[in-house]
Amino acid sequence: IMLTVSFWASMQTVLVALIFFFVGQLGIKHLFWALPLSYILGVFVYGYINKILKKPLEQAINYVKSLSEGNLNFKLKQITSKNELGVLNNSLYELVDNLKNIVKDIQNNSDNLASSSQQLHTTSEQLAHGANEQASSIEEVSSTMEQISANIQQNTENASTTEKSTDKTSHSIKNVAAAARLQRTQPGYH
Repeated sequence: IMLTVSFWASMQTVLVALIFFFVGQLGIKHLFWALPLSYILGVFVYGYINKILKKPLEQAINYVKSLSEGNLNFKLKQITSKNELGVLNNSLYELVDNLKNIVKDIQNNSDNLASSSQQLHTTSEQLAHGANEQASSIEEVSSTMEQISANIQQNTENASTTEKSTDKTSHSIKNVAAAARLQRTQPGYH
């Protein structure tokens, strides 16, 4: 950029010097056309330098401002210029392109995370449902085991009562049998 500015400033200086050289050769009365021509030449050089420097620089500044506000929706074109402004513009283009890719990757990853979260939620609900069913089944088995235990206890008590009754009955039968034996052994039993 500095080379371009220096070149055009030098060209203007040489042309203005050349114009005033001719004015000096032709006389002071030619100053009336030389001054406006020098002024027009200066405006032309200023306009050209403004075109190649100021406008691209202002455009880059506006892009950076927009970028700093989080706006990635502006259209930036790569340019072929190899000067500093071309490098700045192309670097901004690459930055915006990379940021768009990062945002796109983040969006894809967040979508994947949301999907995985939904799957995890569904799996958790299924596990909770299965755990509730198992708890219910275990409760039923526990209740059944308690009933079986109560029945076994009752059967044990009944068996004990039956054993006592059997023992009493057996003892009574033995007493009756002994009494019958005793009676047979007594005189006068026929």
